[in-house]
Amino acid sequence: MKKIAAMMLIIAVSFSAFAALSVRSLANSLALEWDEVEDVVWYDIYMDDGFIARLDSSQLSFTVENLEGNREYKVSWAARDGENNNLDVSIQKCRTLSWDGEYRWVNTSDDDNRGKMKTLTMRVKSAYNPEYGQYPEIYVLRDGKEYRFFPIFNPGEEKGSWIEWDDDSYYAESYRKCAELINRSPVNPSRWKLNSMRISPSEVFFFRKQ
Repeated sequence: MKKIAAMMLIIAVSFSAFAALSVRSLANSLALEWDEVEDVVWYDIYMDDGFIARLDSSQLSFTVENLEGNREYKVSWAARDGENNNLDVSIQKCRTLSWDGEYRWVNTSDDDNRGKMKTLTMRVKSAYNPEYGQYPEIYVLRDGKEYRFFPIFNPGEEKGSWIEWDDDSYYAESYRKCAELINRSPVNPSRWKLNSMRISPSEVFFFRKQ
């Protein structure tokens, strides 16, 4: 069915001037919305000619997530009847936004970790790894210096061994500076290590053990 749908889409490019599709660029995603098409059964969505989703007639919006930031994509949308005939088609080129920039959080509550978390300033930078693709690097800004918050280690350089709390490596220093802000316990761990890490263009998760 995907091959048939793709061929039908190419044939119907001439309909694009009448399409009801609007695309809104977001950070690492594209939000699609469209008007209801008469007699439609399916709405098919493609990104860079790759099939993404087939939606029933009740759905008039769809968000394509986990895309690379600040990258141009070709978005193709087709409204089709029960026999897979095109009723309306749109093909647009859209560029995603990214999370890159500086963010400042102001804590207006009294729950500020003994005064340590009254404000928090972070910087996000897009990075790229051949194996993982694009992903965000997140830094905490303290005393005019950047300390990497996520990921602690570069992708592919994950350390499986224990790291002493007072180790003089960049990884250990970044961990200490960030832990000083978010650690609610008055006791620091004697050592720590990274157990696993998951990365995508819009998120970074790591799991550490202490």
